[in-house]
Amino acid sequence: MNRPIIKTMVASLFSLFLAGHLHAEETFDQGVVAFQHGDYTTAMRLWYPLAEQGSGSAQNNIGLLFDHGLGVEKNREEAVKWFQMAAESGDAVAQFNVATKFLEGPAKPEEQAVAFKYLQQSAQQGYPESQNNLGTLYDRGIGTVADKLEAIKWYRKAADYSDRASYNLGVKYALGQGVNKDISESAKWYQRAADQGNDKAMVRLSSLYEDGIGVEKDLVQAYYWYSMAADKGIAEAAKRRDRMALKMSREEVVEAKMRVKTMKDRKGK
Repeated sequence: MNRPIIKTMVASLFSLFLAGHLHAEETFDQGVVAFQHGDYTTAMRLWYPLAEQGSGSAQNNIGLLFDHGLGVEKNREEAVKWFQMAAESGDAVAQFNVATKFLEGPAKPEEQAVAFKYLQQSAQQGYPESQNNLGTLYDRGIGTVADKLEAIKWYRKAADYSDRASYNLGVKYALGQGVNKDISESAKWYQRAADQGNDKAMVRLSSLYEDGIGVEKDLVQAYYWYSMAADKGIAEAAKRRDRMALKMSREEVVEAKMRVKTMKDRKGK
């Protein structure tokens, strides 16, 4: 067979591969649209053939359908099966999902070890929630030997995108675990986590502003963050805010309420 014919065959095979790949992407996207419109049966019908062909994203999504009982009967075993198939193909989100399932309830040591393995693989691919959860496993010695320094390392990697990681770093600096105790540094991480939307961090940051610990005392800031946490359903934050308001001047309360209103207006509430 001469070279021009070989080149033609290679080009034809590549074109077929590309066409098949584009068709698979289009089918997957159609499934996403169906899912977003609440048509889970159609999403399953579109994703299932792709999953059988080895698409990690489709396998993960089918796992989600079974996990939440969307368009199918809720089935933990089926969810884990599909998550694990996707995880073995290297899908970082599926690795996070299957690890989460293995850690549900009173996980056995062997289940914890499997969860650690998948979180490690996902975290190494840069998935922030896996990085945070991997830090937690190192922090608590779950599925691996406890290592506070490793925990801090993974919390830091996740902190730009995970409010929980930022909050965890705030806790570590407050307690001096894996780092030197530093309340000012703790306040910085609580601030970042609060800005990212973490309600626990909002409450802790409010307390620091109220008492002037690690930050300059600022009742207006404390009122603001208590209010933000209260809006997220933290009843204790609302109680602390209202109790603290009794210690504030009328002008401070007005300023604090204006800050809260401005933020809500920005969010379109």
